[in-house]
Amino acid sequence: MNLDWWQRALVLSGMLMLAACTDRPAQTWSLATGGLYAGAIGPSGQHVAVGSIFHGGSLWQMPDYERLFDWNLDADRQLGDYSAFTAIAISDDGQRVATVQGRQVVIWSATEGNALTYFEAPAMIRSVALDQTGSRFVLGLEEGTVAVFNAASGEVVQRLVGHRGGVHSVALSGDGRRVLSGGDDRRAIYWSADDGLILQHRRHDNQVRTVALSASGVYAFSAAQGDDGKVWNTATGNVVRVIPGRQRVLSTARFVHNDNELLVGDRRHGVSRWHLQAMERRGHWRLGSQGLYARESHVILDLRPYQGGVLALSSNGKLALLQ
Repeated sequence: MNLDWWQRALVLSGMLMLAACTDRPAQTWSLATGGLYAGAIGPSGQHVAVGSIFHGGSLWQMPDYERLFDWNLDADRQLGDYSAFTAIAISDDGQRVATVQGRQVVIWSATEGNALTYFEAPAMIRSVALDQTGSRFVLGLEEGTVAVFNAASGEVVQRLVGHRGGVHSVALSGDGRRVLSGGDDRRAIYWSADDGLILQHRRHDNQVRTVALSASGVYAFSAAQGDDGKVWNTATGNVVRVIPGRQRVLSTARFVHNDNELLVGDRRHGVSRWHLQAMERRGHWRLGSQGLYARESHVILDLRPYQGGVLALSSNGKLALLQ
């Protein structure tokens, strides 16, 4: 078969793209056979909290692959004895886990397994985040409110009003004093949790589904549905990096390695690792199903650096180590 130079280039390009997207996980663990509503990976990858579609909530210890605790509330009768946790977060010290079901949020001890705080919000909860120690948590509500709470007492620290529409994603700084939120109104808003003031905001072309804050608080990440992700300076609001995301819908992001890298997952089971200074993609994986004709679709729920690689939690119930 004779090919023109441009045809050969296209074939070679396709082969390279295929090779780049078929790196298989070094190891995979199954945490739920029927898939997940939500999940979060703790610091160092030691704990993984999941909200299973068929078996409620649970906390796993890795790499021992041991299920430490099962968590369920008074369940919806249609679900039987299991809760449907649709949002989950873990504090950065690994000691607290927040689970959301409908209007209910519970803070659990990751060491003892008992419930520490229970609270019912005035509206459906779409998103949750914890600070460094789990002493504060923030909720994004269906009616547009972003609310910061004291985890010990359940009291409202600050009610942040500025979104028009549901708040899909929230992030809380380690000290609990700054909040980033993204919502249906196509805006990502950076707030002061001390006085409720809007410090910066970015407008996107579609609903903002994913946000993340850097550990230093210098950078924010926000991504709208079907658009590129934006890394922007929280002091100036200026975009400093663009992460390609069109047609994929970026589902999760995490700043790592002293804010030098950004881990990004999408709704087409893809994971990428970006070096922000060089703006280079240092790794790219696609967690497809096994088999030539497999068409399973799943969303990347959370990412963490682990032993030089990346731990990726997927809505198909799998935890994968990518290297």
